[in-house]
Amino acid sequence: MIFTETQRPKFTNIKRSIEPMKTAGQILSTIRVALLIFAISALSAPSLRASTASKAAKELIETISKKFGTSLTEQASEAMARRADELIAKYGDDAIDALRRVGPDALDVVDAAGDAGAAYVKLMMRHGSEAMWVVANPERRALFTHYGDDAAEAMIRHGEIAEPLIERFGGNAAGALANLSTRNGRRLVMLANDGALDAVPQQSFKLLAVLRRYGDKAAEFIWQNKGALTVAATLTTFVSDPEPFINGTRQLSESVVDHVVAPIASAAANQFPWRWLWLSLSVLGTAGLIAFGTLCLAPQFTRTRRKPR
Repeated sequence: MIFTETQRPKFTNIKRSIEPMKTAGQILSTIRVALLIFAISALSAPSLRASTASKAAKELIETISKKFGTSLTEQASEAMARRADELIAKYGDDAIDALRRVGPDALDVVDAAGDAGAAYVKLMMRHGSEAMWVVANPERRALFTHYGDDAAEAMIRHGEIAEPLIERFGGNAAGALANLSTRNGRRLVMLANDGALDAVPQQSFKLLAVLRRYGDKAAEFIWQNKGALTVAATLTTFVSDPEPFINGTRQLSESVVDHVVAPIASAAANQFPWRWLWLSLSVLGTAGLIAFGTLCLAPQFTRTRRKPR
């Protein structure tokens, strides 16, 4: 089909009207692609950042690996550094100190701690590798979680002998052991094993509270007077005001007299049959007077009868 010259401009106009539409569609497509790329980048950015540990964490892991003689591959070092970053972000400088004192094992301990992670970090920060003896054992870890820093301090200081005492007497035992030397800690365990702490019901926790407050001075006094303190009244007096006894301004013997001997004597006096005693004495007195009178009058009566001869 052949078009005349007058008809050709119509096709040209159509072509010109289509070209701007085509250009606008390309622009929209380009914008869509750009937005899609931006969205993908935004979503993947955190994971990209997380996949690379910080320089400080890498240096920390390298330092503690050398210190504790741990050999790590490049990949293991990178992974551990990422975990260190997470730990530091959660617990701050305490985590750095804990890692430096305990080493890479701290990461596993804190990961397994759950909500108790902060307490574990602080314990490792204070006690270093000694804290691992507590947090790496389920039974000791449970005592630490339940009774807190006193229990951890007691177990670290006194070793395995502390566990049964804490399990038996609870927080007061943990507090007492945490405040005692190793020698007095052993003495306390001996008293418990001998039944001295159970000698007076309901008083053992008060005695442990005294040890918790006054420490070794109280332990020395209790050990030297362990026999007397099995007497209920004496123990009650001591735990109600222990400081004068511990400082030596009051003697335990005074307490025994005031609270043991005196009450017993009073009770005995109240129970004694005084009425029958006085009655018996009266009868005996009367009989004695009659007998005395008879003896005195008998010679006179004899002389009176002999005069008529």
